[in-house]
Amino acid sequence: MFPVSAAMLKNPALYDHSLEAFSNPLMQLVDYDLDDLGQMTLQGESGAFYRYIDMTVQAEAMYDFVKLTIEHDLKRIHKVLTQPPPAPKAQLVTAHSASV
Repeated sequence: MFPVSAAMLKNPALYDHSLEAFSNPLMQLVDYDLDDLGQMTLQGESGAFYRYIDMTVQAEAMYDFVKLTIEHDLKRIHKVLTQPPPAPKAQLVTAHSASV
């Protein structure tokens, strides 16, 4: 499990390309209507378009996101998790605090 959402947010063009590679060709095949609120209603049967989809572009994009996560985010996270915590600041002991 990799936290790829950060890589997706940092690379919106790659993310958008992977989505559009699927949706743009599909939108040319389906008959749909949009209402005043932007809600889409599909006309006719479209289930066949979703049964055996070529998700090559999406798999390649996911590979890129995982690679970016490993090369950048996981290295940063590892560094944070493996560094020893900072030493606590020394407390100044005064005569007043010692007697309390």
